[in-house]
Amino acid sequence: MNRGVLCPVHDTVDRQWQHLSFFEHSCYLHCSVPRITTTDGKVRTVEVPWARPGSGFTLLFEAMAWALIEREMPVNRVAEMLKVNPQRIWTIFNHWIGKAKIADDVSSITQLGIDETSSKKGHKYVTLGVDLDESRVIFVTEGKGKATLHNLQEHLENKGVEKEQIEQSGESLFLRKLVLGIPAQASSKNLTRPLMPPAAPIRPRHLVPTQQGVGT
Repeated sequence: MNRGVLCPVHDTVDRQWQHLSFFEHSCYLHCSVPRITTTDGKVRTVEVPWARPGSGFTLLFEAMAWALIEREMPVNRVAEMLKVNPQRIWTIFNHWIGKAKIADDVSSITQLGIDETSSKKGHKYVTLGVDLDESRVIFVTEGKGKATLHNLQEHLENKGVEKEQIEQSGESLFLRKLVLGIPAQASSKNLTRPLMPPAAPIRPRHLVPTQQGVGT
């Protein structure tokens, strides 16, 4: 096993993290965390095993927040139950979604489906990119139209997907029924129509929001 270089302790700093509640009482962990002087002369705070760097919550607290969100509970309600500001729950959400997006491998996609759906009567749209072979969502963005398609194309390019490997690409309201389980209204738009040249189709396992406010 590789071992790091021993570094002298520079000082300690007091830190606290919100932990899972003890019955109805909020619980916090307090610790004097060492700061060390590295070999290049910089002072760095030692990472603790119970929380990620920069977070004011323990990993178990963040896991509880995620468990509630995965059960389709609104973020505001999660924040109310955990007794924190909703924006702090969004920070947790965006951090782990960001890590999942970076780690997500879509390099083998050949069938790409594209659909848009309205989250409210006020026509607040989200556009989905779906890997049809894997039956999972690989891209979600707010809005609809050409700009969202450009964002999807940019996302695929950043993931190393070549246009030539996409054997089929299409947009269809029918995907609502096929992928999301939402009844599609009968109309001529239910027929898949090509969008881009040798491009691909898409399918979702679960939604991966790209911006605050787009829920799972």
